[in-house]
Amino acid sequence: MDYRVERLRTPAECESFALNAIARNHPELASAARRKALTLQAAAHETSSPVEAEAFVAVYAYEMHLTRKNGRKTRAGKTWAIVRTRGIIQAIQSAVSSPRSHGSST
Repeated sequence: MDYRVERLRTPAECESFALNAIARNHPELASAARRKALTLQAAAHETSSPVEAEAFVAVYAYEMHLTRKNGRKTRAGKTWAIVRTRGIIQAIQSAVSSPRSHGSST
C-alpha cells in the first residue's frame, strides 16, 4: 500500500484524500484510500472471525455504492436492522439469498 494511504487514520481523511487523488488523475490511489476507509469503518465493530470483519466491509461498501448512486449519503437501514436483530452473518446471508426486487430477470 502506498505510504500516503497508510498514514490515513479516519474514513473522512480517506475520502478527502480519494477526492484529491481523483482530481490529480490518480484513480489507483483513490481506490486504495476508499478501501482503507471501508476497513477503518468495519474495524469499529467487534468481530469474532475474519468472515464477520469482511461482512462489515461489504455492508459499508454497499452504503458507499448507494451514496454514489443516489448523489447523497445513503445508509443501508434495512441491512443494519437485520445486523442488530440477527447478527452480521445472518444479515449477509439474507441479503444474498433474497430475490432481487429490480433488475434484469435471468
